[in-house]
Amino acid sequence: MACGQDGTDIVPDTYPDGTSGGTGTGVIEPVMPGESEFAKIPDLPISTMPTDPVSVSYVIEHRSALNGKTVQVTGVVVANWLKQEDPTGLKMGMYMQPSIFLADSASTSRNPLYDLRVLVPEGMELPEDQYMAGKTVTVWATVQGYLEGIVATYAAVADDGVRQ
Repeated sequence: MACGQDGTDIVPDTYPDGTSGGTGTGVIEPVMPGESEFAKIPDLPISTMPTDPVSVSYVIEHRSALNGKTVQVTGVVVANWLKQEDPTGLKMGMYMQPSIFLADSASTSRNPLYDLRVLVPEGMELPEDQYMAGKTVTVWATVQGYLEGIVATYAAVADDGVRQ
């Protein structure tokens, strides 16, 4: 384990899923604006706001045009971080915000840059069984998108096109 200044274990060498924190050189190489892999994905304008559910790829490829807008998104849940436990055990709140990740396909060969992280607002609890990996869902999400990235915030479950 990596240790803090007082000798307490902060970051495990391996995580429960078998992955490791890695070592590395500690040097972060900067990426110039517009040169990231994500920036190479199309970022297209829209002429009218969609009123029907859209695909995850539509949201990704229109991220700047949808910035600040709330849309219905249909996708397959490829990851579910709704029940996050504090990995440090220190109860310091140092863990990922609850989220679901949507994609157009659950295929392991899909482009992960087309996965959409949908943050769940603090204090809101979603039923984990309704967002299990492999399940297709439609949700209302508010998009925060720009050339270099995108994230969405959960707004409501979409049910027959009515925002709840």
